[in-house]
Amino acid sequence: MSSPFQQRLQAHLQASTLTPGVFSPTAAFQAMTLAAVMVGEKPLLLTGAADDRHSMQQAERFCQSPALKAAVIGLAINGALTARKINGGDIDWPAQCEAVVASAAGVAELDGGSGDLQMISLHPYRGLTTLLCVNTELAQIIDAQAPVMDDGRDLTELLKDVPQVLKFS
Repeated sequence: MSSPFQQRLQAHLQASTLTPGVFSPTAAFQAMTLAAVMVGEKPLLLTGAADDRHSMQQAERFCQSPALKAAVIGLAINGALTARKINGGDIDWPAQCEAVVASAAGVAELDGGSGDLQMISLHPYRGLTTLLCVNTELAQIIDAQAPVMDDGRDLTELLKDVPQVLKFS
């Protein structure tokens, strides 16, 4: 039987237009110049090509987001959030990255997300990627059509007794 947290999380994921997925960066992708959300000097999120105005705007909006700031604190990552362009060759790429991919609202994906790539998380914690999909503030930065889901209070309340899961308050 699922915990109340897992039930609530599943409901948010099913309502969302985004879902967690994975991305294996190709050599061509790794050579691109990308729009990034940096924590200090380390890239955390990649929002798209650096020459795409929308990708840079997304990175800037993430840097202003109270929800992302809380997540960074919860992950114990130190440094200021900044948006900037970064050469893919300067990134220490894992073989597979956490990713946010498009999803049809009302559909629960069981395959790890195989929709259109929306953004990449360079942090290995799936909880951050999931948060990007289910927190209304963060999801609407990625997809303006994302529905109202978690406002930060619902999941925080449900996480009080689940120490292995990050608390974002």
